[in-house]
Amino acid sequence: MFYFANSNGLKKATVNVNANFNSGYPNDGVINGTNNVSMGNLKGNGTLSGKGRYTIGFLNEDITFTGKLDGCVITKVGAGMWTLSLPTNYGTGNTEVKGGILNLNHGNANAPFFGNNNLTVSDSGVVAGRAQLYNVYLQTGGGIRPGSATSSYPIGSLKIMTSLYAYEGSHLDFFVLNAKNSGTSRSYLEVDGTLSIQGVINVTTKGYVPTEGDEIIL
Repeated sequence: MFYFANSNGLKKATVNVNANFNSGYPNDGVINGTNNVSMGNLKGNGTLSGKGRYTIGFLNEDITFTGKLDGCVITKVGAGMWTLSLPTNYGTGNTEVKGGILNLNHGNANAPFFGNNNLTVSDSGVVAGRAQLYNVYLQTGGGIRPGSATSSYPIGSLKIMTSLYAYEGSHLDFFVLNAKNSGTSRSYLEVDGTLSIQGVINVTTKGYVPTEGDEIIL
């Protein structure tokens, strides 16, 4: 266990975590503190823990960390991509994507990826992938892109348990392979509650030319 409670952060550092990195500090056997930690980049397959917020991506590089989040919350910044696949024991607080792509790869999830917490996407951030989310807010500049961001054929769905609000200045990006309306022919959203779209809808096709009468559910 490595404890880090320095408020100056690590914005210019690449942190390789292969054990447990905790944002608190031990005191008489009890882990205390809700320190927030900034990192330039993050690698490894260990565990980020603590009750604070990790803001990661200041070096504008792809983030290759493939470990677990345990009790903390995250903000993704910078131009790089971060793919998360493991289920999380997420803390209380909004997930934030303010730059680059947060690619969620957990298509068989039966619970929201970040627990019952909102996901806010803004600035130049994008949330992509195949996973289940609780509640999503797309602010100005923010986007959502169902289907894996690492695939040439980004098919599949992002499932949202409650609501998706896409405000003016946001964007929703979809991919269509053909007009079969199957899970392997397109990317799409599944929203159980309110779907409010004031942003721009972009549709990209590959090897498919729409014809009169085609209907594709996005």
